[in-house]
Amino acid sequence: MRKKNKLLTLAGLALTAVIASGCTTIHPAVSNVVDLKGTDFRQEMKAGQACEYYVLFFGPFGSRDLTTAVRAGDIKDLRLVEYKSDFYVLGGRHCVKVRGF
Repeated sequence: MRKKNKLLTLAGLALTAVIASGCTTIHPAVSNVVDLKGTDFRQEMKAGQACEYYVLFFGPFGSRDLTTAVRAGDIKDLRLVEYKSDFYVLGGRHCVKVRGF
């Protein structure tokens, strides 16, 4: 009985480690260069985000469209664009985050 409990505990810990493990990548905006000379970073910027999700390599579900993110943040003057990817064992998420006024 003790051996079975130890085995279940180890299996639970291994499953927790697999689920909790993941990787996050932030992609630099090499192709989306914006002139920031006139930007006052002391002002509060609006932010919007759009993501697409993958589950067990099926997908994408959702939209990682730049215009969707701009609409979500109600942004009229786009200043910054960030791309981020999160990878997990059973799926992943790719997002675009925008900031502006």
